[in-house]
Amino acid sequence: SSYFSHLVAAIIYQDLIGDFDTALIHAETALNLNSGFSQASAMVGIIKYHQGDVEAGFDMLQRAIAATPDDPHRFRHHRELAMIHFLAGETEQAVTAINRIVQNAPELLRNQLVLTALRWHAGEEDKAKRCMAELIRKHGDLNQKAVRPVRFRDAIFAAHFYEGLVNAGLPA
Repeated sequence: SSYFSHLVAAIIYQDLIGDFDTALIHAETALNLNSGFSQASAMVGIIKYHQGDVEAGFDMLQRAIAATPDDPHRFRHHRELAMIHFLAGETEQAVTAINRIVQNAPELLRNQLVLTALRWHAGEEDKAKRCMAELIRKHGDLNQKAVRPVRFRDAIFAAHFYEGLVNAGLPA
């Protein structure tokens, strides 16, 4: 089977289904089939930290980013790195990291939503509310049902992150 199809399966299981164990099997299979495939390496790191293994996830993701700085998925990888900082309680670093990505690719709504939530959690409530108001102005159909959930094995952390979006003004 194809290493790339295993990467796609890992992304689907991770992002859409929230089945981290199956996602990890696919990501590791992709990496075993092509050890130089940095997207698979990054995905293994992403899954590991979503499972709660923050150190291993951070290390693998950092190495993947360093190996291919122009990776087409680099904005996602950097967003995930910002989320690792947030998970580790380093909220200001998380805001700085995601803000840099939003400056480089302002069209990516998911990154803007993460920035908005992290700003709220960093105590920048006014900035977060302004960001959310602007996003709603640009994307009239933006609401809680339209936002794909952020999936973590730790449901309390996922809910804590999501609170930032709701408190910043994400409509029901």
